[in-house]
Amino acid sequence: PANEGVRELHLSVALTDKGRYVGRGMSLYPTVVSRFLERVDLRYDPEKPVPLETPLSSGDTITLSDGQTGTHLEFVMLPKRELS
Repeated sequence: PANEGVRELHLSVALTDKGRYVGRGMSLYPTVVSRFLERVDLRYDPEKPVPLETPLSSGDTITLSDGQTGTHLEFVMLPKRELS
């Protein structure tokens, strides 16, 4: 319900000025980015001024969970096709 605040399963992906992608946690539920030897929980903390974020690289897996079930995503960067 909307009266409970941000609770949707939500991850925001943004492109930085330096051309890197970052993932930002926008959910109160666990939002975990996993990569080799690293796990980052990006769940939103309403007491902090901004959401947590982490760089994203091709092959990173992201788990969006409501505490009971989860949705698993893989961040994949495809090569840009040049037009001739």
